Amino acid sequence: MHDIKISVAMATYNGEKYIYQQLESILNQSMAVDEIIVVDDNSSDKTIEIIEKLNCSRIHIYKNEENLGYIKNFYKAISLTQGKYVFLADQDDIWEKEKVKLTFAELQNSAKNMVICTNFSLIDQNGSPITDIEHYQVNGFILQRHKEIETLTLSRLAFGNVVQGCTYCVKRDVIDAYLKIHNTEVIHDYQLMLIAAAMGRVEYLNKPLIRYRLHGNNAVGFERKKHRLEIPEKRPSKEPYMARFFRQMNKIINVPNINYYVILYYLRIPYLISIVKNIITGG
Repeated sequence: MHDIKISVAMATYNGEKYIYQQLESILNQSMAVDEIIVVDDNSSDKTIEIIEKLNCSRIHIYKNEENLGYIKNFYKAISLTQGKYVFLADQDDIWEKEKVKLTFAELQNSAKNMVICTNFSLIDQNGSPITDIEHYQVNGFILQRHKEIETLTLSRLAFGNVVQGCTYCVKRDVIDAYLKIHNTEVIHDYQLMLIAAAMGRVEYLNKPLIRYRLHGNNAVGFERKKHRLEIPEKRPSKEPYMARFFRQMNKIINVPNINYYVILYYLRIPYLISIVKNIITGG
């Protein structure tokens, strides 16, 4: 059996409507992936049945006996991968045919590159292109004009994630650190981005290599993705959850000046607004 080089981690839940098209786009890449790990979070529809009909030896299906939730389910999927390089995939997008080839090539350009993330195009529930992006709640980074390749520093990422996790390709060193930290409070892709930036370099490739689908049942749609980058509007605990994550990360990879990045995160305007609101309302 040959060594597994490229893995795909996918978490599914009631994805019967789009899962076949997504898996087909992954299986038909110009540069083949070695394994696709699918962890299903106890779907009540025909998601598993549809995947099994593909009858592909590269697809490995795991079904949870009970619902774990999005963060824990993706952690499980990532933990089951064996590849030196791991692509993250949502259940309802479509990969462009050159996605793996172009992303992998960029990752190989420097030993310092730990994560490559990319741009994307938008499609609706029927697969038709969405061009009026200004009508959607998209983070400012996506709307900015960018060079073909840009570096995302830890200082920049400490303010919040700016790129969709379903565009990531991640090196095994980053995966191993993420699994050791084993944090189930912070969304998985933001953890991976921060770890990668602390260990080496995160590169943003400004090419739309997936078709990101917007529809009513998105596990993490544009509005949801916007919210998940903000602190919930509640009084901070004795140790706020992002401070806890930075502390856990520092134990594993020893980040110089770790408190500087914690401060950057909590200086974000949404967090300050929530603090003021809680003081005023006594919430």
